[in-house]
Formats: sequence, C-alpha cells, structure tokens
Amino acid sequence: MAEQGPEEGAAPHLIGRRERKALAGIFLVAVALRLGYLLENLSNPLLYMPVLDEAYYIALGASIAHGYLLGEARVFFMDPLYGYFLGALFFVFQKIAHFTGAPPSHDSALMAARVIQIVADSAAVYLIYLLGARTWSREAGLFAAAVWAVYSVSFFYTLLILKASFSVFFLLLFTLALIRAGERDRPVHWILLGLFAGALTFLRANLLLMAPFGVVAWILARRPGARQIAMNGAMMALGLMAALTLGAARNKAAAGEWVFLNSQSGRLLYASNNPENLTGRYQVPSFSRKDPEKMEADFHAEAERRLGRALSAREVSSYWRDETFRFFLERPGDAAFGIYNKIKGTIGSFEIPINRSVKSNQRFSSIARAPAPNFAFALALGLPGLVVGLAMRRQVWWLLPGVGTILATVTLFYTCSRFRLPMVPFLLVGAGIWATVTLGWARERRWLPVAAMVGAALGIGIVSMSVEGREYRSDEKYYLAKAYIKVGDLGNGAAVAREAATEYPNEPRFLILLGMAALSANDFDQAIRINTEALALDGQNADAMNNLGLALFGIGDIDGAALWLSRAYDAGGDPVSLFALAMALEKKGDQAAALEAYRRFVAVEKPGSPRAARAMGRIQALGGL
Repeated sequence: MAEQGPEEGAAPHLIGRRERKALAGIFLVAVALRLGYLLENLSNPLLYMPVLDEAYYIALGASIAHGYLLGEARVFFMDPLYGYFLGALFFVFQKIAHFTGAPPSHDSALMAARVIQIVADSAAVYLIYLLGARTWSREAGLFAAAVWAVYSVSFFYTLLILKASFSVFFLLLFTLALIRAGERDRPVHWILLGLFAGALTFLRANLLLMAPFGVVAWILARRPGARQIAMNGAMMALGLMAALTLGAARNKAAAGEWVFLNSQSGRLLYASNNPENLTGRYQVPSFSRKDPEKMEADFHAEAERRLGRALSAREVSSYWRDETFRFFLERPGDAAFGIYNKIKGTIGSFEIPINRSVKSNQRFSSIARAPAPNFAFALALGLPGLVVGLAMRRQVWWLLPGVGTILATVTLFYTCSRFRLPMVPFLLVGAGIWATVTLGWARERRWLPVAAMVGAALGIGIVSMSVEGREYRSDEKYYLAKAYIKVGDLGNGAAVAREAATEYPNEPRFLILLGMAALSANDFDQAIRINTEALALDGQNADAMNNLGLALFGIGDIDGAALWLSRAYDAGGDPVSLFALAMALEKKGDQAAALEAYRRFVAVEKPGSPRAARAMGRIQALGGL
C-alpha cells in the first residue's frame, strides 16, 4: 500500500534526527533567499514609498508609538493588530534614537519590520512541516516545507509593510493549535483557541471564519459526540467573544460605538459586488476615490447623500452591506458572473496585484526572475492530493479550514494575490500528499492510479496556466514614477511619468507627477504650467490644486497659493493641503487665519505625525496655547 502516515488517533514523534537536519537546511535556504531578495531590492525606489494600506498602517503605528494607544479617534478602519506591531517597533527605535542622539526616523523600524517578516515567513517551513507530518507523513511535510522555502511570491510580501506574511504564519499556527485542541479535548484548550481566533480577527478580519470552519473540521476528523460538540463549541465561542469584546470596548472608547469588527467590511463588500464591478477584482465605484481612507470618506458621504441624514460608521457599513444583498437579489446573473470571475482569478496562476504587483519587483531582483514553483504548481499537485488524502484519512480534514476560509473570502469580496497567499501552504501539504501517494503507487506498480494522479495534476496545471492575467500597467508606472521622485531620482521619475503621460493621455495623474518632479527641482514656473494643464483635464483634482498652490508659494504669490491650497483641501480633504495653507497664511501675515488653519489641521491629522508636532509648535509660537 502507498504510505498513508500514522494511524488514526496516533500521536507520533514528528521530528527525528533526519528531519531536524533537513528542516535546518530548508530554513537556512528560506532565510538566505529572502534576505538576498531584500538586498537586491534596496535599489528599488518602491521600497521607500509605502502606498495605500501600507501608508495607513505606518500612520496608525506612529500614533500608537507617540502614546495615543487607541490608535485613531474612530472605529478602527482596518484590522488593527499590525498597526500595534509597527507602533511597538516605532517606539523602540524612537528610544534608541533618543539615547544615541540620532535623528528620529521610521526607516530603521520599517527595515526591522521587514526582517522580522522574513524570519516569520522562513520559520513557516517548520509549521508547514508539522502540519504535513500531523495530517499525513514526515515526507509530505518535508516536501511542502521545501517548496515554500523557494516559493518566490512569498518573498515579495515580506518586503511590504502589510500583514500578509504574518497572516500566513499565524494561520498555520492556529491550525496546529486547532489540531492540538481537538486531540486533547480539554475545555481550557478550546477557550484559548477562541482567544487565538479573536486575535487572528484583529490581524485579518476574514480569519474569523477559521473558528466555525475549525469546529467543522474537528467534527469530521475526530467524530466527537453531541455533548462534546456543544461543550467545546461553547468554550471556543466564549474565548472568541472575550477577545472581540476587547476590540468593541476600544471602539466604544474611541468613537462611542460598540463595533466588534472594523468599519470597512460593508464598504468592501459593495465595492466587490456592484453593477459597476463584475471583474472579481478590487475596483472602486465611480463615486469614490481609490485611496482607502478617502474611499471610506466617499462611501460615508454617498450613503448619507442617498439616505438624506447623518450616519454613524456602523450604520454606513450596514447600509452598504444591505445594498450588496440587494444587488444579489435584483441582478443574480451579474452577481453570478462576478463570482465566476473571482473563482477564475483565484485558480489562475497569474498573481493579481493590489497596492503593488509581484511583477513590479522583478526588474530589481534576479532572485524574483529565477524559475520557481508558482501557484499553478501548488494547485495542480495540492488539489488532487487533498482529494485523495481525504478519501484515505480523516486527519486531512484539518487542512480544509485554511483553504475554505480563503475561498469564502474571495467569493464574498474579491480575489487578489495577497488574499490567496495564505491558502498556498495548505495546498503545498496537499502537494506533499500527492507526491508520497503517487510515489508509493509507482513503487507498487499500480500504474492506473499513478496515471490518474499525474493526469489530474497536468489537467489542473494547464487550466491554471491558461487563465489570462491583466496587469494594472498604468498603476505600476504611476507608483514607480512617484517612488523615483520621492527618493530624489527626479530624472528617472520624470522619464517614467512622461512615458506614461504619452501612453495614457487622459489620466492627469501623470502630469501631476511631472509637476511634482518640477516642484522638487524648484522649477516653479514649469510646475505651474504642468499642474494648470492637469486641471484642464480634471478641474476637481485636489492633488493638482495642492501642487499648483505650492508652486505659487514658491514664486512668492502667497494670495494665489492660499486660494489654491484652500480649494485643494475643500476638494480632497487632505490634511497636507490644510497644513500648507496655514503656512501660506502665516507667510502672508494673517496670523489669526493661520492659527485657525493650524488648529483645524491638528484636529484632523493623525496624532503623533511629524506635521502635527510642527503645527503644535507654530500654534504655540503664534500665541495659541
């Protein structure tokens, strides 16, 4: 018979001397490749320009590090745990800078965050091995761990200031804790597991699904009695609610609302499922801007406009949730087509980008360009491995909650590379099952089942590779040009922006980048000309207004600067425009108006930001304190 792993209910010794040596080697390879990838990307300007979700978490971490432990004065906009991780790092490096006399900077803390993520992503090989050994065999675990060590898609996410690497690590750890709780069958273990599930929810809200899916896997793997199911399920729910109540209490203290999860769930649900977006990908409606926090404000304003009254964060989320359900009921064909595209994108080998694409880093890294197992490999071997494994052994059910959670997430919301990544280790364990079973059958000369396994893998792989992917090329060029400008490489930044402006003539954002390059080079006349041209394309573009105001400030036209900066803030609500307006008013000599603008800025800026500290200093200097 093919190797099936330890007997049902057995508790084998999982790591022998051979496995220790093999895992040590696999871990060292994983660390070396990821550190090499980091070193190669030190020349990548995108590394030094956090965008969208990254920028949000950095600002949240800065507020926490400066003593505002609630993080922000509203219901948490995103899952907060990663922000507290960054806050702890910022606090430590602030203290180090204080004692050494070094200038304060987040750069060292962000690099430390990347190194920690590299270690966590590399250490995941041990967790993957344990998962494979517990559910099937040591050989299956080693196979899966070895593939993860060289799975270059995961390298990319270790460098982003995002929770992706931690989501993988802690999802694996939770699954192992679930298996332990299921085998020990003690109430305290299930309470602790519920607390763990709550903590996972604060890391990534969709991982809340691991709690019910985990209970189902336990029932299918262990076949407990009804009394055990009721008792352990209640204990897990108790722990989970205890953890979530802490988050709700924080939201009550910060915003006056008892909200157990973040405030963006309803908004994201509608953005992913509406008549304007049947792509299965992340795409905002026409009434909203792309930036996550601006998107939150736009969705809030649109909900209030439609209902004709002021709404709380919870009411806004509920409104968009109900609108999504209405879309499903009124346009089931469109909804089904959107779900089809989500599933197609999820099984496709192409890594669908969000924030940044995996492909964007390949130009800076030979490691990223090297041949390596991709998602098609994991799916092609993993899916038949899981199916055959379930037919042979109930323990394989423990692998399904992780897969089910990710599939449910992309079906409800949208598909992308980052959402899909945590599913890969579970597929790799399935691939390990495929490899050991197929090899075992080959040794026994059972060629028909071997042919079936190989044929299934080839068929699934071909389907996955055949799903066409589409890069957001304009977004990639925009962020690359902006990153070059941010790090001071104005020549490359302007070159990329100029090329993109020619390729996408109807997108004013590339003209705005050219204006930024001119502004950074103190070529104020050129900046004025370019931003005026951008406003001719989009008369309500707040960025163009802001940069035009800064350019006018540069040539000494303070009245013109104040006018355009005020318009920029009214159009976009970006506190940066308000801060620049305050500076212009102070330069003009209107101290009362400047003082009022500085106060308004402090009221809307995140606590702990450098600009907030500067604004407080100017308020004090102007006699406002």
